Amino acid sequence: MQLLIGLERSRAVMIGESPVASPMCLASERTFVEPIFSASPALRGSLSDDVADEAERNTLLHRRFAAGSLKVVAAKAPRNLRSHTARVLIVDEADACETGAEGNPIRLGERRTLFFADRKIIIGSTPLFEDLSHVLRAYTASDQRVFECPCPACGAFTEIMWAHIEWEAERPETAAFRCAHCEELIEERFKPQMVAEGRWRATRPEVEGHAGFRLNALVSLLANASWAQAGAGVPRGEE
Repeated sequence: MQLLIGLERSRAVMIGESPVASPMCLASERTFVEPIFSASPALRGSLSDDVADEAERNTLLHRRFAAGSLKVVAAKAPRNLRSHTARVLIVDEADACETGAEGNPIRLGERRTLFFADRKIIIGSTPLFEDLSHVLRAYTASDQRVFECPCPACGAFTEIMWAHIEWEAERPETAAFRCAHCEELIEERFKPQMVAEGRWRATRPEVEGHAGFRLNALVSLLANASWAQAGAGVPRGEE
């Protein structure tokens, strides 16, 4: 398997042939990629430290595993994208990718997948500028799936948006979810259960072969992404 992953604005990871040295990428594989492999039951243990051949040895920029190899290259340099082919292209923080003299790096990466009939292209990012957003353009062309959570009170599913979060004046720690269906106010302690029982729903089911997923921080279970923390960060008068 071959996999090209875009990481942030100047880095990429490739499961492919030969490593391309880039000082910008030296830390990314250990700090970003290895935790992902370790966190996934399906991938855990896939990155091996065994050295079967000196020519195929593992380095910070090149890791071998059973189905192929993992490589870190500089996505900002077009020559690095031209050097490899990949069956799966994953671009992270796509809206931070800058178009240079040789064109859009995302499009350059997509061209490297043309050799594979079963290619897969994944583009993810926090949207930055609506008119120029790569990820919003891709999402608009997709089946536009949204993540919905069930209300503990009535069971109806809702995509939790900022308009659904309420709290008492001057007390963001009381932030809770107001169900759009039954209008019950749901405390944040129910959020883990709501997220665990959540579902993806395609809002444009007529689109086939192009899945798009929208997700916001209000369903994150991280402590610093709590509704109370979000409310505390809202300037007075902008609730």
